[in-house]
Amino acid sequence: PTSGAVAIDGTPIREFGYQRYHEKIAAVLQDDVLFSGSIAENIRFFRTGISDEAIIESLGLAGLDTEIIEMPGGINAPIGDRGSGLSGGQRQRLAIARALISSPGLLILDEPTSALDTNSEIAVLSTIEQCSGSTTVVIIAHRHSTLEICDRIMVVDRGQVESFKNTESLTTASEYLASERRSVDPS
Repeated sequence: PTSGAVAIDGTPIREFGYQRYHEKIAAVLQDDVLFSGSIAENIRFFRTGISDEAIIESLGLAGLDTEIIEMPGGINAPIGDRGSGLSGGQRQRLAIARALISSPGLLILDEPTSALDTNSEIAVLSTIEQCSGSTTVVIIAHRHSTLEICDRIMVVDRGQVESFKNTESLTTASEYLASERRSVDPS
């Protein structure tokens, strides 16, 4: 860029060290990495100084605390490689809990519900909605149902921004979202 500035909370990004930058931003990928170990180890993800209480709190933010606490071993319950032993919704919410434990200012979610059943999708979307207000959430998704919780939607078509509007007006203005809605609701 030849002009302008990128800032986080008003501080130019060049003044941030990598550690401070990474503390402000978290991402949950479409197929996040979970490893063989305990629930707590997967949330800590090789970071020190994270208490069990903080883990339980982040599980609560992700809507997963009750399910995990009821498991034999609770937060110390073992899971297998790639989260085997957990449902798809539980794996996704565990990845969200991992991201939320650092209280990021920006949470980026890449296709957070693409491989989930309806009940798991509802739970994950509820979790995302609970984050709004304290965290800026950016969702990358194709399914309109995932985007319905968003304040604004940016439609990118062939690498160009087609539109960037609030959800209600964009649903009718965007050719992509209008066709998506027609395919779901043919009335």
